[in-house]
Amino acid sequence: NVEISHQNIRMWCDSAYSYTDINMVDGFGNVHILKDDTLHLYADFVNYNSEIKWAKAKGNVKLVNKSTTLTTDSLNYDMNRGIGYYDNYGTIVDSTSTLTSKIGEYYVDQERAYFKTEVKTVTDDYIMESDTLIYETKTGAVSIVGPTNIHNEKNNLYAIDGFYNTRTGKADLFKRPVITSKEQQITADSIFYDKVSGDGIAKGNADLHDLKNRIIVKGNHATYNDIQKTSQVTDSAQFWYYSERDTLFLHADTLKTVPDSIPDEKIVKAYYGVRF
Repeated sequence: NVEISHQNIRMWCDSAYSYTDINMVDGFGNVHILKDDTLHLYADFVNYNSEIKWAKAKGNVKLVNKSTTLTTDSLNYDMNRGIGYYDNYGTIVDSTSTLTSKIGEYYVDQERAYFKTEVKTVTDDYIMESDTLIYETKTGAVSIVGPTNIHNEKNNLYAIDGFYNTRTGKADLFKRPVITSKEQQITADSIFYDKVSGDGIAKGNADLHDLKNRIIVKGNHATYNDIQKTSQVTDSAQFWYYSERDTLFLHADTLKTVPDSIPDEKIVKAYYGVRF
């Protein structure tokens, strides 16, 4: 039942060793640190230096801040800056997501986490695997700063730069992202996508490939809807319909594809300056 207080920090543990000459303490067994009555740090062992407000926690480490919980085996925590560091795998859990990585930094005051190496995010709707990403625990927004795959049973989204909101399903992707499903593949210089509505905008060298129907539609500006299975392409629009022996090339100012009344068939509509 050891209790130690220092300014806005309180620590409880089973036993402690105090270094009075350097203002440092080692806490052993069921260690619990409370900062500002909001942040909780739990561990089997904690070395706390009160002069620099630096804590080194080991064994069953758990850092709790509001609805976000960080667990790891070893954590360095800077009390002054409100930053926790781990380099031997850790997990952050909030109300919607579970994120794991080998290396991580959690900024408590900014409610932001930086993940590096073997990053994996799991939600009810998808799994995200990445090399590097930044996660805003308050909003659920992810900044993609390295090769990243976001996938579920139906779709896979690949990007190396952009933003994705894990709660709303909205994405702003750059540097030639690719969205792939069983029946189609979409790539462009930039893609803006809303998972809920199914609406997408592809800008710059857009390429919509209907794998099932052997159709490729290209252009510099494309809009599409995953749910309604419609698309419209403008600015250097091209339509390719290919078979094993030949390919039909069609050009127009505007190309539209819509579902036909015949199941699994599509109608292509071409407007202005049509040639094939």
